[in-house]
Amino acid sequence: MSATLAFDLLERTAEHRPADFGGLGVVFYWHLEALPRLALGDQDHLVPALPVSGLGAIASTLAGISSVSSPWHDGFHLVDLSGPALTHASQYLAPPIDLLGATDIGLSRATGARHMTALLVSQLEGVACVGLLTTHGEATVFERGLLVPRRRKI
Repeated sequence: MSATLAFDLLERTAEHRPADFGGLGVVFYWHLEALPRLALGDQDHLVPALPVSGLGAIASTLAGISSVSSPWHDGFHLVDLSGPALTHASQYLAPPIDLLGATDIGLSRATGARHMTALLVSQLEGVACVGLLTTHGEATVFERGLLVPRRRKI
C-alpha cells in the first residue's frame, strides 16, 4: 500500500513540476528513530510552513520546493504515512552503508547518490518506502531495499 501511495504522490508532483524542476526524493515513514538525518538550509523560514496534509497539497508543495531556484530543493523530504503529511523538507540522510550486504537486487538501479540513498534508507526500521522523481518525471520506488516495478513514465 505504501508503494502505491508513493507512486500516486510522485505522479501528482510530476504534473505540477516547474520548468526548472531538479528532481526529488521522498521518504515515506511510520517513525524516524532509525533514520540518521540533518536538516539542510534555514528551516525556520521554510515556505509553506510544515506539516502539509493531503496528497494534492503535498504534491504541489513538493513541486514548488523542488525547483532549482528554491533554497529547499536539495536533500530528501519526509512524509508521515499516518496523515499522510509532509513533515520535513530538505533533509540530508546518512544511511548505514553496511545495509548493502542485505540486498543486491536493487543495486543495478541504484546508479547515483540519490538512488543509493533511497535503496539504503528503504531498509531502515520505521521507513515504509522511498520514492524518487527525476527531472523528466520518471518515478522510482524502493521498498525494503528492493526496486518496486515502475508503473509508467509521466
